Amino acid sequence: MGWLWVMVGMVGCLKPVAPVRVLDGMELRLVTVVDAVDDGAVTQAPQAVVEAVQSSLRRRGIQAVVEQVDLGAFTALRSTQARIERLDEAGAGPVLLVEAAPRFSAQVNGRYRWEVRGTVTVHGTLSARDPLTQTDAFRAPAHLVYSHQDEADALIDARSVVATRAGRLMDAWLVRVSQQGR
Repeated sequence: MGWLWVMVGMVGCLKPVAPVRVLDGMELRLVTVVDAVDDGAVTQAPQAVVEAVQSSLRRRGIQAVVEQVDLGAFTALRSTQARIERLDEAGAGPVLLVEAAPRFSAQVNGRYRWEVRGTVTVHGTLSARDPLTQTDAFRAPAHLVYSHQDEADALIDARSVVATRAGRLMDAWLVRVSQQGR
């Protein structure tokens, strides 16, 4: 039984992993896309989600500039790879693509349960070498109170998960880019 207390004490001493920081600053294009499941419409993420992702990146020394895209073209392009290729043609520099597809799931104890499925993809390079692409898929629950709340509200409820996943993906991408430069 004493070993249990030792383990609990050791876990309490664990520190969170610090984010990777870019020393000289970096600018990144940020594109957010929300795919509606019912009608296939494509919209941009609510401002609260964009700000959460920008805040997560700012802690890493990255300035995320929101890039406006032709949502009509993105409606026809459903795959992440096709969207990344379109963004690659449109501009230079690294791009972070956040895609989300909130879905209503059920009503439980008077709350409306939604599931936000999505991917976070970073593509580009910091040098003249071949671009690196990394993708992270996520699923996040959202519990809404009112029946009139929709996909945007579900995504706002799950924004901390989206921002955390974007930050962790950037950490991994920055490490890979730095290793590629060696």
